[in-house]
Amino acid sequence: MLWRCASAVEKAVKSVDPHAKVTVDLLAKTASIESDIGLAAFVAAIEDAG
Repeated sequence: MLWRCASAVEKAVKSVDPHAKVTVDLLAKTASIESDIGLAAFVAAIEDAG
């Protein structure tokens, strides 16, 4: 089930920036995102994804 959560976060990030590089660590409850787009857009997309 954890892989589905990571997948949902990755999908949300890619919906904001398809070229972003994202790494999700569910155990640490972190996500690293490399993008030129501001953080707020990613936070909103991830929150909307649930």
